[in-house]
Amino acid sequence: MINQTIYDILSRKSTRSFDKSRSVELEDLEAIVRCAYAAPSGMNIQPWHFTVVQDKEILYSLYTAVQEIQGRGPEYCFYNADTLIITSTAADAKFGIADCACAIENMFIAANSLGIASVWINQLSDLSTNRKFAPLMEKLDIPKTDVIRGCCALGYASDSSDSEPTQKNSEVVSWFLK
Repeated sequence: MINQTIYDILSRKSTRSFDKSRSVELEDLEAIVRCAYAAPSGMNIQPWHFTVVQDKEILYSLYTAVQEIQGRGPEYCFYNADTLIITSTAADAKFGIADCACAIENMFIAANSLGIASVWINQLSDLSTNRKFAPLMEKLDIPKTDVIRGCCALGYASDSSDSEPTQKNSEVVSWFLK
């Protein structure tokens, strides 16, 4: 029998079609963020900063910056996710990428356990050192020494979203047991 935690890990999948009519509640966001900063980090330094964005105007500014700076089409909009949680660390944080990846994974699992869909957003990571993007980072109170390591987009899956978890390749494991 699989316990609830393992079920939540195995049933989680990335969603690329969010329901625009539903918002993630503050209580759920707080629980998800608590799970983020409970993640393991190298030497327990906890170098991260989390920026939670649910404001529609700011989300619009973020994805239009991606459209403009990266040349993405007008259809690019973080899949209409209701919420974006940006993870960042100081540029010189030795384990910053891995630490934020652990935090994002914790958020994904926590969200799934609450019936909230998620997907990883990488595009802002590429923009965090771009001078055109600096005003947005400042507006979001992201520390000036930080770079964005990844983002967790959250919301409720649209009806058109496939609810079945994707098949995983189990052939990527080599076993050497006693």
